[in-house]
Amino acid sequence: MPGTIVTHYVCGRALRPFPLIWNCGDYMDSQSFLAQAVDLELEAETVYGRLVELTADQPDASQFFQLMAEYCRQHRESIMRQTGMREVPPHAAPTDALPRGDVPRASAATAAADLTDAMAVALAAERRAVDYYANVAAATGDAEIRRQAEEFAAEERRHVLALERYMGLKPY
Repeated sequence: MPGTIVTHYVCGRALRPFPLIWNCGDYMDSQSFLAQAVDLELEAETVYGRLVELTADQPDASQFFQLMAEYCRQHRESIMRQTGMREVPPHAAPTDALPRGDVPRASAATAAADLTDAMAVALAAERRAVDYYANVAAATGDAEIRRQAEEFAAEERRHVLALERYMGLKPY
């Protein structure tokens, strides 16, 4: 339901709750979808920046999170250039008029206590982003939104793979 507060658990610990925002499918126009994508990229960039700080004593991890933050920044700026956006839009507001679709909020990662937790939260957030964009692509009747959502899902899949490789879950 819109406005629902969800608490995620990592390694048995509750992380900071965060709201789910429901926005996908035919009720979303292209500008709203892209504004939401920019918002999500900025949030991910901010979270990865926080993870850089949290892992400052682990140079390899800190450097990896810095690279992930840079990917988010580049993707956000690319979307903004393509659409002519000059400012990052405010968070999309939940509304009952929109069909259900979980927009990932990675901000829970800032509460991660150690590298294992940080990696698990980042991986879960990236996987939710893949699912979100795939769901938008499947639900929309708008060909342009579908194309963009499929492109963004592919980008998020690359982030998932990078995290899985860094964690040793997938070979290089």
